[in-house]
Amino acid sequence: MMHYNEAVTTGEWIITFLLTCFSWINLFFLFIWAFGKGMKTSKKNWARAVMILWLIGIPALLIIIVMFGLSLGVNS
Repeated sequence: MMHYNEAVTTGEWIITFLLTCFSWINLFFLFIWAFGKGMKTSKKNWARAVMILWLIGIPALLIIIVMFGLSLGVNS
């Protein structure tokens, strides 16, 4: 029986990081790990933190790209 507060093993973390290397697969697994039942607490919290950083990072990156594109257009 798994306890939710058990430590995530090194092997589990290696598999976790390998699965998050692939673009659409990682989104699928992040949702499972963040909101699935029976997940270890540390992995659940990690997945939620990654998703929050994506929600902040992707719009910020888009803003930077748009600003850079606009600045190139102004100098022409």
